[in-house]
Amino acid sequence: MREPSSTYLKSGEFSPDGMLALIEDWSRETFSREDCRFARAAADMSWALPHVSNGFISDLVSHEARVAASEGTKCCQPSAPAALVGSTPLDAAGCG
Repeated sequence: MREPSSTYLKSGEFSPDGMLALIEDWSRETFSREDCRFARAAADMSWALPHVSNGFISDLVSHEARVAASEGTKCCQPSAPAALVGSTPLDAAGCG
C-alpha cells in the first residue's frame, strides 16, 4: 500500500505524466517475475478532494484516459467520491 504523497502527489502536486511513469514502472517490475501473469491495482481517490478545480479535473480525466488506453490495461474502474467527479467526467475518459 502506498500513500498519495509517494504516488499521485509525489512531486508535491498531481502530475499525470509522473503518475503514468509510476504505473509503467510498477507494471514492468510486477510482470518481470515469471510467475506473474496478471495483477490488479486499486486506488482510494479521497486524497483528491482538496485539489478540486477545473484544471485538476481535466488533468485527472486525461490521466485516467491514458491509463485506460495503456498497453495491458484491461479494465479501468476508478472509484472516486461523487463530490470529486460528479456524474460523468470519467465516462468521458472511457473508464466509467
